[in-house]
Amino acid sequence: MNIEQLMTANEAELADINNLMRQLAYDHASLTLITLEVLKEIVKDKKIVIMVARDGEKIAGTATLITNRTISGFDGVMDDVVVDEKYRG
Repeated sequence: MNIEQLMTANEAELADINNLMRQLAYDHASLTLITLEVLKEIVKDKKIVIMVARDGEKIAGTATLITNRTISGFDGVMDDVVVDEKYRG
């Protein structure tokens, strides 16, 4: 298992991330899956860091760090932390 920052986005990574978001969502009916275009925009955003856990090429987990500059310095919020149910335990 390798932990790394997601620096690019392709169809396979998009499918893995959308699968993880389905597992994170409490209400699957209201879940809006992201598109490849949106994922590419997020990856390019300097204020957002997406960390992924990879098992080979498969993304088995993800966490998103959203950073912001404040008067006192930098601040960050962790969001969308999820591990694929097949890897939990």
